Amino acid sequence: MDYTNFVIDILYTYYKYFEKVYIFKPITSNPVGGEFYIIGKRFKTIEKFWMDDYFDKLKNFKVDIKINEDIPKKFMNMIYYVFSKLIKYKTKNIIKQNIIIQTDMIKNDKTNKIFNEFINKYKRNTIELWLKTTKFK
Repeated sequence: MDYTNFVIDILYTYYKYFEKVYIFKPITSNPVGGEFYIIGKRFKTIEKFWMDDYFDKLKNFKVDIKINEDIPKKFMNMIYYVFSKLIKYKTKNIIKQNIIIQTDMIKNDKTNKIFNEFINKYKRNTIELWLKTTKFK
C-alpha cells in the first residue's frame, strides 16, 4: 500500500499549524527503513471547525483519507526536496549493506579481518555520535 499521499497530507497539516517543522531520522534507526519522526515546534492557533473536522476524519481513519483539500505547489516542491534527500540516504545505505553481504561471502580471512575492523569502527562511531547527540550518560 502506498502511504506517500497520506504522509504528505500529515506533513502539510504540521506545516499549517506549527511555526517550525522538522523531519528527523534517528541514527539508531534502520538506515534503509522508512522510519522518521515529524517534529512540530511552536503550535499556531487552529479554528475549532478545523479541529473538529480533523478529529472526525481520524475517527474514521483510512490510509487513503484526504485531510487537506488543496496542497500548494510550493509545499510539494519542498516535500520533493526532502524525500529526495531521504531516498539518497536510503540508497547509500542499501549500497553499504550490499557491500557487507558481498564481503561476508568472501572466505579470505585477511579480507574479513579488515572488513570486520571497519564495521566495528563504524558501529563504534555511530554509537558515539548517538551518545554525543542525545547527551546520554
